[in-house]
Amino acid sequence: MNQKKLGIKALGLCALIFAVTGIASSGAQAAGTWLVLEGGTVTEGTGGELTLETDTKVILHTKISGVAILFECPTIKIIGAKLGTAGTIQKGAKVKYSGCTTKLNDSDSKPCEPNNAGTEPGVLVTKPGHAAFVLNAAKEELIEVTPDEGETYWTIEIGKECSIGTKIPLIGKLFLKDCENAFLTHLEKHLVEEGPETEMWTISKTEEHKANILGSAWSKVLVNGTFRSFAGHAG
Repeated sequence: MNQKKLGIKALGLCALIFAVTGIASSGAQAAGTWLVLEGGTVTEGTGGELTLETDTKVILHTKISGVAILFECPTIKIIGAKLGTAGTIQKGAKVKYSGCTTKLNDSDSKPCEPNNAGTEPGVLVTKPGHAAFVLNAAKEELIEVTPDEGETYWTIEIGKECSIGTKIPLIGKLFLKDCENAFLTHLEKHLVEEGPETEMWTISKTEEHKANILGSAWSKVLVNGTFRSFAGHAG
């Protein structure tokens, strides 16, 4: 991982890439645009599909009942992420993490590995979400990620043998940034990671349960079966 990625700290990749209702919690208005470059012509990207692929392993770090916990997921995929108007991603998008393992106090714990719906070992799937470009008070281009309902991004399901519980919710608010500050540049893929103003917790909004996610992913836009150079801005 190069130096541009080493500053990754904290919460909420996972994922994966969704936000907003019109006004971000930072106070910034969401009136952005997706722009897609096709054959030398720039068009609005509405109707395209956002995809994700792993750059670095996603690691969720938190603490529960005094136990330090690491969930590590090497594979990421976004499902149903359709580009909407005004720089949004429509409701219903999910992020799927695969190959996930768990460490408790730095030791591997097979009983505590995620198991989606009890039928997919090593898999985490977020709740449906949506997204939009926003501009924060520092004039940074960000994507705000919001669950379609409530404030729970996902619930990690674990087997009954695990000592830390069987269901662990991840709650809070999530912003993503372009690792290379290049959202305004037409590129075939953009590297995204957790951005400023993100605040997330597991179980409850207490100091002990603060959550941090390390990792980055490449985002690409698929239009009519072809990946296109794309850019976006918050307006």
